[in-house]
Amino acid sequence: VEYSNVTGNSVTLSWTAGGEETEWILELNGTEIVVNENPITIDTLTTNTPYVVRIRAYCGVSDTSVWSSGFVGFVTPCDAISAENYSENFSGYTASNIINASNGVLPDCWNYIGTSGGYRPHVYNGTYSPTASDNCLVMTSGSSNYGGSTNFAVMPIFDDLTGKQLTFATAMESATMGTLTVGYVTDLTAESFVELETIPNNYYSNNRYVTHEVIVSSVPANARIAFRWHQTTSWYSCAIDDITIEDMPACVTPIDVAAADSTITATTAIISWVDYNLTTPASWIINLNGVDTAVTENPFTFYNLTPETEYTVMVMAACTETDSSEWSSEITFTTLPTCTAPMDVTITGITTTTATVAWTDRNETDPENGWIINLNGIDTIVTENPFTFDDLTSATSYTVKVAAFCSETDTSDWSAT
Repeated sequence: VEYSNVTGNSVTLSWTAGGEETEWILELNGTEIVVNENPITIDTLTTNTPYVVRIRAYCGVSDTSVWSSGFVGFVTPCDAISAENYSENFSGYTASNIINASNGVLPDCWNYIGTSGGYRPHVYNGTYSPTASDNCLVMTSGSSNYGGSTNFAVMPIFDDLTGKQLTFATAMESATMGTLTVGYVTDLTAESFVELETIPNNYYSNNRYVTHEVIVSSVPANARIAFRWHQTTSWYSCAIDDITIEDMPACVTPIDVAAADSTITATTAIISWVDYNLTTPASWIINLNGVDTAVTENPFTFYNLTPETEYTVMVMAACTETDSSEWSSEITFTTLPTCTAPMDVTITGITTTTATVAWTDRNETDPENGWIINLNGIDTIVTENPFTFDDLTSATSYTVKVAAFCSETDTSDWSAT
């Protein structure tokens, strides 16, 4: 007996006939019905309910076969529930006081992805609870002996998350070990996980209850919000509590502010961020080393920066003249020297006497005097990139490094050898 196409109120059952019979008795959770179709779809089921089924051939009123071998079981999924005023504090469930409870439970309509052992996510009340002596959800990851490196706790399907944010509290076993990420899955597989935001660690011993807000308005229909806990060595735990879904603020704080290394030069940097406001703000305010700049572009390029200088950056959404968000988290970056060392040096086209050296130059313009290639301790000034050496010695090992020769008085550091 096999089942497929399980929905909240239906399932398709199929089986291999024992002979030439055309009718069967199907027992579903103790109720028997006579059916004459194989496969057959049963569409009178109840959501979020476990079912067991077995079948036997019906050849006449007093002529039936033995039952099929054992029961086949499945659980119907939950229907989408309302996101409006949703909350979960895990208080209505039996909690374990250990992180590796083989009989640990999850709330109704939640699921897990990952280990099937005792280290799977479950309701917990113990050392790492965000509120002492209160129930919460615990997630543990680590080496293969402790549930594997990645586990997911998957929330129910919600009807409509447009304009919503997820709020929750955490406490973690370590300030540095383990990474909690909030995102969503489109099915119950790790591969379908899409990241929304990474949550900073808070060590339970000295910073026990920390709240977080994640905008979930972009979660697609029928996808499910999921927590991912990742740790590769030993084992570490994360506890989550007081989950609510609320209306997102009228003006949402930018997240994921970045100044990518590839965009930073001696005097310029490109700042980018993610904005989850439902309509584009009138502007954003970028605070660069304490100075505010109003911008209407994302990303935005700063010019005329000072070489070899550290900058701090925060971004605020200015949705209207009277409504602004909170400042984003702060990031830092450092501008490059006026003459920046090349990177990504590669060697190609090697023959008995030749080799071509290429590199990436990160200066705003090609160095005025070219570059210096050091080949086995001998410097050669070149103005071409790539450059081919054609007088090498066969069967000889060479080391190469490159420097930018920006001017007679300004040469970069050497690249990596």
